[in-house]
Amino acid sequence: MLVVYNEGTMKQAIIFLNGDLADASGVKQEIKKTDLVIAADGGSKLAQKLGITPDLVVGDLDSYTGSKKIKTIPYPKDKDFTDSELAIDYALKQKVKRLVIVGLLGRRFDHLASNLMLAATLAAKGIKVEAVEGKQRLYFLSSRINLEGNPGDIVSLTPLKSNVKVTTRGLKWKLQGSTLKFGYGRGVSNVMTAKKVSLSVRRGILLVVHSRQ
Repeated sequence: MLVVYNEGTMKQAIIFLNGDLADASGVKQEIKKTDLVIAADGGSKLAQKLGITPDLVVGDLDSYTGSKKIKTIPYPKDKDFTDSELAIDYALKQKVKRLVIVGLLGRRFDHLASNLMLAATLAAKGIKVEAVEGKQRLYFLSSRINLEGNPGDIVSLTPLKSNVKVTTRGLKWKLQGSTLKFGYGRGVSNVMTAKKVSLSVRRGILLVVHSRQ
């Protein structure tokens, strides 16, 4: 059972995972509108590298070497949940409406696979989940979203867990209630033709990757 840090409803939380990030501009924009910053153990190093002090560090703390002034919630090293799960679970207990994850791609493929499936599960429950990875932003979509960018930006659409029915506006290769099949790459490397794109999902969970050019 996780300890509640601050009762009430928060709009947004940022969670730092133990990954790398070459371009921090997107993160610093998100920090300005964030209520809670959480580091999942080694994610504290990434936050520190970006000059960001988390409100809280969660996990087994085997990678944590930060300030003792920062609140920590320690867990045993032998546990049934990853540090990522513990950090996200804590944020959800604060009733945040939106999660922004930094360092999702991580340094290990097993953690990446687990984090992608975890984000997809949250999206299926109606929780807004995004990930910032330099010039790329990942969205786990279960309903609809509007993206802003520039013509020429790459937008890739990948079904997670099952087939997905998708409708798009503002992309070179249009989809109109079309089915993207799980396990196939039909939706990869579409191109923005306008500064605004709309995407809607009628069934399933869609991973949307917006790569700014």
